Amino acid sequence: HRLWARAMGFIFLVPFILFLWKGALTKRLVRRLLVTVLLAGLAGIFGWIMVASGLVNRPWVNAYKLTIHLGIALILYSYHFQTVLLTRGFNDGGLYPKVRRAIGFFLSLLALQIFFGGLMSGMKAALVFPTFPDMHGSFIPNVLLDLGNWSVDNVVHYDKSAFMPALIQVTHRSLAYLLVISQLYIIWKYQKALFSGAYKKLSTLWIILLITQVVLGVSVLLGSVGTIPIYSGVAHQAFAILLLSATIALRYRLRDSRE
Repeated sequence: HRLWARAMGFIFLVPFILFLWKGALTKRLVRRLLVTVLLAGLAGIFGWIMVASGLVNRPWVNAYKLTIHLGIALILYSYHFQTVLLTRGFNDGGLYPKVRRAIGFFLSLLALQIFFGGLMSGMKAALVFPTFPDMHGSFIPNVLLDLGNWSVDNVVHYDKSAFMPALIQVTHRSLAYLLVISQLYIIWKYQKALFSGAYKKLSTLWIILLITQVVLGVSVLLGSVGTIPIYSGVAHQAFAILLLSATIALRYRLRDSRE
């Protein structure tokens, strides 16, 4: 992971400096690429903070610091991905502003869902309730209904009780339902726009990726009996990035070219 991060730095910086020296970059592109450099540096700093949290008291990293590192990395990825789309002129001049706003709402939900996915992973929260659609016979675990468990100590020391893993898992599941409902609504409301010639393939991919992501999420949950299934867990994370990419691309395709 460290070597890959360093390799990414060289792969980015060498051509960036070369193109900058040759004057091949516009001022707007230079500004965006400098933001990319700053975000990459910030991700690296929090990467070390995350690693350092696993060198004291326990041999695994803090779930909150892991999620912050993940969040910064995804902001970096999303920003740079939009820069790539910008250089390709990947938009249709803002033909459907209402659809774009709806996709933007979905994107916000998805970003929040990925954040809680990071917490799910860091806390190994799937191990606590590896059942679906219920959580050991109920939809709201008793540990969350006991007001005595709602304490700062349980939030900070999340690995000492089932409270935080249960709360994170309930939130992660609820956001998944909201994502499905919001996508179904967008498809129903704006089907003529989404499935016109220009957007049909990208919209279809967007739908397929969410369905696949839901199936993978359930499979990871059901397979988390005693241990997390690594390969399906990684696939779930990978498809989260693909779904994020497709959502960004679809929203960007609908943007006003003057933005």
